[in-house]
Amino acid sequence: MAASGDARVSCTTNSYANQAVEFGQSEAADDGNVYRMRWITPTIFYAISPGGRVVRRFVVDPGDEGFAPVAMHIASNRIAVLSFHEQTEEKGMKIVDLEDHEIAPYEEARIDGNTKNDILGLAFACYTANPQGFIFLTTGDGDRIEIQAAEGR
Repeated sequence: MAASGDARVSCTTNSYANQAVEFGQSEAADDGNVYRMRWITPTIFYAISPGGRVVRRFVVDPGDEGFAPVAMHIASNRIAVLSFHEQTEEKGMKIVDLEDHEIAPYEEARIDGNTKNDILGLAFACYTANPQGFIFLTTGDGDRIEIQAAEGR
């Protein structure tokens, strides 16, 4: 995709850059594999064995091509993917298992069609599977870093 100049992964200032790889993330899971997230919508994941072989590929679709993946974290046998829509500034979270079965989608709380608040931000720091929870780093009073915990409902 980058070699053909696809705008979803190419950088206008550097034709050799591949943003899907550069902005992607990797994390190890309990099954012994490392899961590599490509920064593209829909989000592509590769399960990479300890020997370096790709053993599985799957896609996590945020449901709207305007959402781009921001961060991912793995807990137990689940992956939490945070996505952000640059134009609307909406956030969404999808939880899938390591076999790509959707567990739960989450959206921001809304009042009259608008997001209720933006206390969580985009610094998705940690995910726990049991109990299911999400930890975000935010900026509080006096520009101090704060830890905000959230749970799915």
